[in-house]
Amino acid sequence: MNPVYSTQLPLHEAPRTQRRSSIARMVVCALAAFPILGFTLLGSITGTEKVVLFIIGFGSVIFVHELGHFITAKFFKVRCDVFSMGIGPRLCGWRRGVGFTFGSVDIGPPAAAAPVPVADGVAPVTDPSLSPAAPRLSAISPIGETDYRISWLPFGGYVRMLGQDDMDPAKVSEDPASFGKKPIWQRMIIISAGVIMNLIFAVLIFAFIFRIGVNFPLAVVGELAWNSPAAKAGLKIGDRVVSINHRRPQGFLEFTQLSMAAALDTGDAKISLQYLHPHSSALHNVSITPVADPNNGMLSFGIGQMLSLRVGTMTRHELQQFITAFPQYKGLQSRDLIIAIDSVAVHGFAHFYNILQQSNGAPVTLTLKSYHTGKIHHLTIPPTLTTIDWVNKFPRILGMQPRCRVAMVEPATPAAKVGIQRGDIITRINASDHPTIRNLQRAIKENPNRQILLQVRRGSKILTFHPKVTAKGFLGVDLEYDFGHPVIAAVSRRAAAAGILPGRTITSIAVPGGPALAHGRIFPVKNWFNIVTLVRRFAGQTIDIAFAGHHRPVQLTISNHDALQLGKLKYVIHLPLAPLMQLQKSHSILGAAGMGFGHTEAWIVRTYQTLFGLVGRTVPVSQLHSVLGIVKIGYTLESRGFTYLLFFLGLISVNLAVINFLPLPIVDGGLFLMLIVEKIRGKPLPVQVQTVIQTVGIVLLVAAFLFITIHNDLPMFFGH
Repeated sequence: MNPVYSTQLPLHEAPRTQRRSSIARMVVCALAAFPILGFTLLGSITGTEKVVLFIIGFGSVIFVHELGHFITAKFFKVRCDVFSMGIGPRLCGWRRGVGFTFGSVDIGPPAAAAPVPVADGVAPVTDPSLSPAAPRLSAISPIGETDYRISWLPFGGYVRMLGQDDMDPAKVSEDPASFGKKPIWQRMIIISAGVIMNLIFAVLIFAFIFRIGVNFPLAVVGELAWNSPAAKAGLKIGDRVVSINHRRPQGFLEFTQLSMAAALDTGDAKISLQYLHPHSSALHNVSITPVADPNNGMLSFGIGQMLSLRVGTMTRHELQQFITAFPQYKGLQSRDLIIAIDSVAVHGFAHFYNILQQSNGAPVTLTLKSYHTGKIHHLTIPPTLTTIDWVNKFPRILGMQPRCRVAMVEPATPAAKVGIQRGDIITRINASDHPTIRNLQRAIKENPNRQILLQVRRGSKILTFHPKVTAKGFLGVDLEYDFGHPVIAAVSRRAAAAGILPGRTITSIAVPGGPALAHGRIFPVKNWFNIVTLVRRFAGQTIDIAFAGHHRPVQLTISNHDALQLGKLKYVIHLPLAPLMQLQKSHSILGAAGMGFGHTEAWIVRTYQTLFGLVGRTVPVSQLHSVLGIVKIGYTLESRGFTYLLFFLGLISVNLAVINFLPLPIVDGGLFLMLIVEKIRGKPLPVQVQTVIQTVGIVLLVAAFLFITIHNDLPMFFGH
């Protein structure tokens, strides 16, 4: 006797226990597979696979968001036709009763066929949409209502509910299982569930990494920009900020939290910082108003993070590239530890930095201990002068500036193709002799797609090149000041009026009224370091500057302004030191949960502050990234380890929650707002109005995506 097939139960509606079991299996498997698979494999493979697997990790955040919509829709008995990871055409998927399939498929409940008489008079019901080889329908294994699919474009995901289509508001349904037929309060919960899931996901991620521990840079002053708010307020290198506005975080204050406090401020009010001096327990307080950093446009205190005395972790290729760019570091190894400078044992970067400032430009000898072998080796390195000046860039030294030279030539660039080399001193560009770095950069930017004349000094030779600048104003050289030769490139009006001209070489400085010294009152000048040292030493006195070529000496008085300008200059060596880190960890589950909740709350606030900053123009648009930029940043963070990638996922989850709940068309916040309008009006907005709103939202979203990708993300990949 043939089996009897029940027609009393709709084919798209599985028994509740079976439906719940299916959802539970999907939740458990997907939550385990996406983040764990992606990030355990990231540490063992290289190349394109890392990018692909990071996209999978990013997809886990999208998955959690859509899972929130899906679970609540199922709970309120809304029919869900599609649960998709990715957007665009269907790649593959699974549906209960149909199995795993590739390509496009029909969605929704399968149509029942007309009864077919059989010998015993019983008419089985079959699904004409299924091939003869497909599974036969039964009350035990009905066709599931949802197609769980992966779509071609990994840039998002969606749940398609009956009667709810973001792309077409006109697609409504009178079915009681449709989204539009549910009470407004249920629809509000369904819409907001994705955001809630993302926030829960972020709390769990943060709690997990703070339970196992993750290293973060401390909020210790490692660098002070000259004339910056922090410098004016009296902070010193080595000071440790412990709280902001008298609010201490759980654990310790991270450098990121300090810099974000400035970057996301309005710039209208002072921010109170509580800090400790090195080796002191006395708490100090200072109020600072951040200002815009001219390098990136972000509001800042002017504080750089503290470094350790250990060389950063580098691959062999990265180390080789560094030594090629700076041959004086030959013999340096990844993770070497500096233990002394000029035979003086150093205890921390601040101590090292202070000794370096006393070098007066003379080469210093570093004693390093190998991380791998424990052996001691030495490097002798000439320091250079640098500045982070928030007002006038590099200062003039008594109204004079050094020439510039090539610090590095990037391979396969216009400069490399014509033969320009590292160490070449720029003596002329087009019709301008002795250009400064700023002059040279401006000339390159102003001549896209044109050949320029570039004259350089290489040893005793003068060479002329004609490189062609790219369409984006790029030549392929990194520039630095030529401090090794006291040749003048540019002068101020005051210096020119006194008789100092570009192109001259300073040979000595005399102090007519100065004290008698071992070499008399005349000090030979071999480089710009000598000049800086003498100007600092004889501030307020009158000096005579002598030049090569029998030019008459020029007499100048070193004013307080001259001495103040030289306060911008600091001696540095280009050593790739790792930042000073400390383990941020809780020793209890409750403590880790509290830290996870605190970080989630803080990043919600920061995301909103970023949006307000964009509107108020205190945050530049250049700081935004689309999916492409997120992949690039995540790929870079991979080298810092598993926990950093998880932390980055937590940040993405928070950002996705906040952005999705903004009152904008297409996103969840816009849909939530339309439900509020519907509640007030007593009926939904007209379909035509909804269509216009959604269309405008799509256009704005695509335009924003393209703008951010082209202007912010693609340059991250190609470097220009």
